[in-house]
Amino acid sequence: MIKRNKFRFNDSDENMRGFIKIDSCFLNNSSVSLTIPKDSIDLAYIELENFLKPGDSLKIFLKWTVKIPFIFSRFGHIKNHYEITQWYPKIPVYDKNGWHPYPYLEIGEFYYEFGNYDVRITLPQEYIVGCTGELISPESEICFLDSIANKPYHRLNFYSASNDNKTLHYKINNVHDFAWVANKDYHVLKKYYYYPNSADSVTMWMLILPENWKKWQYKIDVIKNSIELYSEICGKYPYSSVTVANGKINAGGGMEYPALSIVSSDRSDFRTDVAIAHEVGHNWFYGILGFNERKEAWMDEGLNSWAERKLVMKYYAEESRIKFHNILDTDYYSISDLFLFYQIGNGRSRASNLLTKYYSNMDYFVYTYTKPAKGFLLLEKYFGEDDFLLSMNNFYDTWKFQHPQPKDLKQSFEDNLGENLNWFFEDYIGSDKILDYSINYLESNNDNQNFSTLIKIKNTGKLFTPVPLHLFNEKNISILDTLIFPRQKYFEISLKTKQKPKYAILDPNRITIDKNFSNNSSSTFRMQFFNFWEIDIKRNNIPIILLPYPYYDYTNGFQVGVAMLNAYLPPGKHEFILKRAYGFKSKKFLGFAHYKNKIYFNRKNDFEYGFWTDHTSDKVKYKIATTLKMHKPYWSNYSHSVKFDFQYVNIFPDNQMDKKYWDYGIYKNSHISYKFSKKHSLNNITAKISYKHSMITQSLVPEDWLNKIFIETKFSHRISKVQQINFRFFVGSFIRQPREIPKQEYYYANGDLDADFNDIYIFDRSGETWSSPMNNWYINSGVTLKGFQGLAGKLGGFSFSTKYSFTPIFAFFDIGDVIDNKSDKIKLLYDVGLGLNIGGFNINLPLYLNDPNDSFPKLTNWNGLKKRWMLEFNLTKAISFLNN
Repeated sequence: MIKRNKFRFNDSDENMRGFIKIDSCFLNNSSVSLTIPKDSIDLAYIELENFLKPGDSLKIFLKWTVKIPFIFSRFGHIKNHYEITQWYPKIPVYDKNGWHPYPYLEIGEFYYEFGNYDVRITLPQEYIVGCTGELISPESEICFLDSIANKPYHRLNFYSASNDNKTLHYKINNVHDFAWVANKDYHVLKKYYYYPNSADSVTMWMLILPENWKKWQYKIDVIKNSIELYSEICGKYPYSSVTVANGKINAGGGMEYPALSIVSSDRSDFRTDVAIAHEVGHNWFYGILGFNERKEAWMDEGLNSWAERKLVMKYYAEESRIKFHNILDTDYYSISDLFLFYQIGNGRSRASNLLTKYYSNMDYFVYTYTKPAKGFLLLEKYFGEDDFLLSMNNFYDTWKFQHPQPKDLKQSFEDNLGENLNWFFEDYIGSDKILDYSINYLESNNDNQNFSTLIKIKNTGKLFTPVPLHLFNEKNISILDTLIFPRQKYFEISLKTKQKPKYAILDPNRITIDKNFSNNSSSTFRMQFFNFWEIDIKRNNIPIILLPYPYYDYTNGFQVGVAMLNAYLPPGKHEFILKRAYGFKSKKFLGFAHYKNKIYFNRKNDFEYGFWTDHTSDKVKYKIATTLKMHKPYWSNYSHSVKFDFQYVNIFPDNQMDKKYWDYGIYKNSHISYKFSKKHSLNNITAKISYKHSMITQSLVPEDWLNKIFIETKFSHRISKVQQINFRFFVGSFIRQPREIPKQEYYYANGDLDADFNDIYIFDRSGETWSSPMNNWYINSGVTLKGFQGLAGKLGGFSFSTKYSFTPIFAFFDIGDVIDNKSDKIKLLYDVGLGLNIGGFNINLPLYLNDPNDSFPKLTNWNGLKKRWMLEFNLTKAISFLNN
């Protein structure tokens, strides 16, 4: 849980935690001891004296004690609400590959053997229980549940509050797990699902928390729809009852167990229905088929997500639309698919059959749920719904209750569909290969009152799949919709239509996992005016957007203009934006342009370059930047990158910047930096070394140059939920100084001045408002002593800072100095203070400075505090704060 940045258990008190303790173990009536491996507290082994031969059997008797924890994940309680799952010792699956003992994980399900369960639960009389098994006795409990079912208030005094207990007897056969829930205040719904043309039925139960009765009272029909659809695509539900319990699960929106699903309530009405359907559907995919989700989560989650999408399309076609006035109109899964397209488009393509521990939280979702689900939809479209569902039915009938493996699914599909499916199981599922189709050529000719259209298609990737192809006429109406399978890099196809096509689009509805949809149309660009938000996220070309551009900064005042940019979702390789505006204060036209492109060497490395130009009333800036990023695999905790950029900056002589801190002139700057980071959920460390070479040209002064270098190291440690400590060390110097160092390059005691104009959120460099960097704005770069405003050195600077946070208040201490080249003296300066964190803002209040260079005393009084307070802004934390 800690590795995935979930600290509920780590931050808890000892009395909130639980355990399972084996009290005794008997093997064929003989007491035996358990062997616990050194690397796990979840697993134990029984050492047999003799081999257990095929056909032999033995009996194991276990006595154990369970302490029920607070619900940190799936198992536990919150006050009088109980979710009793993973509550008993389990024997893992033994197959031809051996034993499969897996410890508990925050994500990923479990792999246990099918068995028959006979369970008795003793608890206080007033509790209502939902369970994996069928209630056998007592008869009084059966009557009680029937009496309160389908009524908004169930307190009928059938059981009066007392200290008496009841014992409930449950049975169920052929399941691989057993779970139950209990709550005194559950509302109970009960209905029956009757199979068409059959006497068979399923009892449907829904247990609803009181606060959700109004929202959930009609949701038992979701269970009915799920049984109906999953029975069609797989086969009949084999158990007599199914229960959905409204719970307080802390490991996602829902969790499945045989015949019992637990679904949380912190979702929209539609998304709650989808969660119920998904968890009920797991009775087939995972429950009855018994996949090994620890090794092949894509079989379970992928097939179930495919079926979930079919259910939504059948029962929720309108509810699944996401609409916002006339701005947005798309479907639920198009939005969720964007996460997959974003990862693939940014060089993060992964196979879907990796072990669970090798996925980040996002990757686990997109590569075990979304990517396989889209793949099975593509298979269904390619072979036709009837043939594909017949194949799925045959697979289910053959392998239910038998733990099928991926090769069994592949062999079954190939036998039933009559085609080699290596392209799907080995390339689509089993690799990180990229698909990138593009239309390179389209030409139509009249052919005996019909039109013959030649289309040339290229795939720059190594993954080949079927792909839909649509032809459109000049009125943007589809005149042909077909499915093709380009099996080589260069592919040609000739199609006949009665109307002349104007353009063609590959996969307009994005059912494939194409890396770059912007090249899937023979008509590459389209212009949109002032409607940035009306981008059709499924249109497969690049829209050029024009929209109004209002802006404000201190130097130029209010600005109004036009911005032009290319935009498509997810973002592609080539991105640009052009802005032109008029500043009413400076009375000048201002401009900005930016182009960025990313090149992927492989899944681990990418290279990004870009061009910037910025024209304002104060300066002209041109910049070329490149970045080589070496991505860490998820299971590693380090990363490193190298950046290089070249900038040309011309600060005009008549600029309005504060002359105390800024020198005009032409600066040709080259930067190269290396950054290393090692991250852990509790401890993070980063180290950065940066070198800057600058050629300086000023009027009446010969061209000169400087070399500047700094090293920065940061370390943070999370102590508890509300406590964290941070350390930072910085040292910087000039390797070679010019005759006159530009003032903006000095080492200022309270942070760098952003001499390269990279921090866009600092609007005022005139020194006339509080948001000037040398007033009350704290920039976390450079020396960063708090409160020593304006103090500067020309030779170098260093500092050591520490901050202890006890949210939302923090205390800080900084020590260091800026070194002046006139005296070469080092005098230690330090500050002590308190701060307040509000969202992404830190308000720093230096309370004591040992040697201030202002007129106020060392110990800050009210007037001194008004001058020395500093505001810090962290955009990442601000976004996180708003999302929460």
